[in-house]
Amino acid sequence: MFIADYGGLEHDDGWAVGGARVLAEKGIYASYTNTIGSGSAAGAYIGIHGKPQIQDDEGFIYFYGSYGTGPTYTVPQALLIKLFGSGFWTLRLWPIITYFSFFFLLFYLLYTYAGMLAFLLFYGWIWITPHMTSVYSFSSLSEPLMALMMLLSLLALKQHEQKQNHCYSLLAGLAYAAACLTKVLCLIFLPVFVIYFAYLIYKRKLFLKTAVASAAFLFGFLIPECAFEFYRYYILDTLFGYNAYLASLQDIFMQVTMAGAPKQGWNLGFMLEKSYLWFDLGVALTYAPLLWVVFLLATLYCMCNLGLLYNLIALLALANLSWFILLGKMNQPRYIWIGVVLGAMIMTAAIGNFLTRKRGKITLVATPVAALLFAFILNYELLSFDLKIPGSKEYQAKIDRVLKTAFSSVHFHLQPLEDQQAFVDYFKQEVSDLDVVYYVPIFMVAEIAALVDKIFYPLTYERMIPYTKATFKRSSRRLLLVLGPYQSERYLHKMVPSGYSDRVKQQLCRLALFENDSYSMCELKQ
Repeated sequence: MFIADYGGLEHDDGWAVGGARVLAEKGIYASYTNTIGSGSAAGAYIGIHGKPQIQDDEGFIYFYGSYGTGPTYTVPQALLIKLFGSGFWTLRLWPIITYFSFFFLLFYLLYTYAGMLAFLLFYGWIWITPHMTSVYSFSSLSEPLMALMMLLSLLALKQHEQKQNHCYSLLAGLAYAAACLTKVLCLIFLPVFVIYFAYLIYKRKLFLKTAVASAAFLFGFLIPECAFEFYRYYILDTLFGYNAYLASLQDIFMQVTMAGAPKQGWNLGFMLEKSYLWFDLGVALTYAPLLWVVFLLATLYCMCNLGLLYNLIALLALANLSWFILLGKMNQPRYIWIGVVLGAMIMTAAIGNFLTRKRGKITLVATPVAALLFAFILNYELLSFDLKIPGSKEYQAKIDRVLKTAFSSVHFHLQPLEDQQAFVDYFKQEVSDLDVVYYVPIFMVAEIAALVDKIFYPLTYERMIPYTKATFKRSSRRLLLVLGPYQSERYLHKMVPSGYSDRVKQQLCRLALFENDSYSMCELKQ
């Protein structure tokens, strides 16, 4: 199975899966990865990313908005950990369930509304581009969970439109709230729902019923949102004071407006770079912008021929992709994953349905022509036609060669599982509860903190002060430094210049303790 071979947790996964584990085992909504370098006392601080953070006396970070997942992921995953422990499959179980549920629903909608040919086209397209889906099958960042909740919300609206039962509008609001409580960025999809209710008024002239349906949707949306907000307010106000709650709100606001990263500027060049996003689906770089024409034509076709549900799905994809190009501050694939996947669904639905409905000579001519055109625009270096995904390092090397000269946001940073497991095994055996573990900002090695049940701190002067006092006993406590894959000379997607890790070790380390191709750890100098 793919996950058993390549399912190492990626750096950013550590935020979310760590939050679920802390909730399950310690009963607090917090993360192992401490991002505060300016003080060790409990309270609110500005973290190393320039955002407000709240820590307790031990260093757990409460309600950290920028790890990108909310209670729709955290609570079910924590429940699974509580029931079955924190084993390999348990830590990945909720993402696996939601991943397969999302694609099962997607395939069902394609087959039901667009036909078998559309289903096969989409299935084939997803199959030959595993870099777009495979890593999300076990990722705690939960793009499939968010996408699943959005689809369920749109399905509820479809039922409401057919049956005029306001319970479906209520369910749509609940599902949309669940999506927003997975990813707060789902708030950008609010115009899709506004358009739906405006459609009911304009097309159906159902003023009073639409007002009631809108109220039911809003009520369904606000129930879980307000419940979680009250919980967050109560915990932060009780433990740290009202200012900590305000700091948490500011963190979430920055997550929405900055897409989790410092502002990179709103300029035409950056927008053009992001418009090549179809490259991620295996289209040659030269033809990637032309796929926008196909997508927009397919959107019009689906809106005219496949009914309200496909109208809403097309609007959802369009909203995501438009936001990413016009307002997105970071070229991160996970921010447009739902838009790209649903965009591929719209295109294959339109093509498949058109060829199925237009029988006779048109189909005989159009089918081979469409197949040849599609084959012509593909980038075969980026595709995989194997029945099983090739070895992680080999496939990453293949993709990396393409990305060096391409505009792309492909996210295929699989962490080598063997290296990760070897380091975790060593850590659990050799590192004591008294040892203090640091990372070099901003490489937090968050995945290891979650796997070994230990807080990692940023290596800053203020964080080292408590251990420079005379009361510090070296015989019972060590100060350790961890370096992760993105800092390793031998990792394919390292994010540091050559010689970085050697310089860090030479300047900071007293004694080397562990090293493999992805991870290293040493004891710090006094």
